[in-house]
Amino acid sequence: MALYVTQLSEEWRRGPLRSYEPVIANRTALRGKLLIAPHLRTNVLRPANFLTQADVFAEDGPTTRTLKAALSLAQRTSVNHHTLRLAGQLLADFKDVGLRRSPTCTPGLGRGQQRFESLLALAELLLSSTAPQGAGAANTYSLLFDMNVIFERYIAALLRREVCPPAFVATAQASRSALLRRGGQPVFHLRPDVAIERDGRLVGLLDTKWKALEPGRSHHGVAQADLYQAYAYAREHDCACVVLLYPGAGGLVDTYHLNPAAGPPARICVATVDLAKPHRLVARQLQDVLQQASIMPAHGAG
Repeated sequence: MALYVTQLSEEWRRGPLRSYEPVIANRTALRGKLLIAPHLRTNVLRPANFLTQADVFAEDGPTTRTLKAALSLAQRTSVNHHTLRLAGQLLADFKDVGLRRSPTCTPGLGRGQQRFESLLALAELLLSSTAPQGAGAANTYSLLFDMNVIFERYIAALLRREVCPPAFVATAQASRSALLRRGGQPVFHLRPDVAIERDGRLVGLLDTKWKALEPGRSHHGVAQADLYQAYAYAREHDCACVVLLYPGAGGLVDTYHLNPAAGPPARICVATVDLAKPHRLVARQLQDVLQQASIMPAHGAG
């Protein structure tokens, strides 16, 4: 929505989209095509009028109505404050454009209007509540997302909203410690993706990894760098359990125990959640992982 509103604003500043549209009106002058039968019925008592259909060069048309409908949708539903403000400002420029549009009619673009082609395709995606797919007939803007960030925020949101019991609190990007110190100042801060506390006491850390595990490989293909990172989290945060969470079939994959001679007993659990499932099932998988990792009590336990 932010992309659509921003690009539409830029194109509209270059010049609004106008086209010749057939308009039927009862005019005081003969203009366009006289609609004889309805004219005779309508103007039997008004012989000076003419009911005609004429092409009018205006902003109101199927294309601009589609653009306005998507703009109104963004203005109603976007959670981005900049998008909301810009959409509200831009809607004022569409005051002469009607609100009604046919959901089954895909308007076309005439000569000189091709600069709105990608915007029109994006508007249709927004209005149909669908996402851009792979190769297809419709051309639109490319959308690139950092899946590491999206995966991390999704898991943190599920923990806060659906997984954590009242006594538990999940905090994203909680920086509690640093790996080293230089000149008395902490450097290389350690920021696990999610910290889980129970009654103010740290009971577990989660670090999400947007990578595919490989069951056929040693240790399921978990990278040594990921384990080194989890080890640093466990030791520097004095945490009994760190979960490395990957997308996958769902469930706890493996558990590693840290050397007790190097500090208090701690473990690293490798787990997966199936993101193809509805979010409530993903939340249930996540809950099962945390229970198996002994970060949260089993259902019904104290």
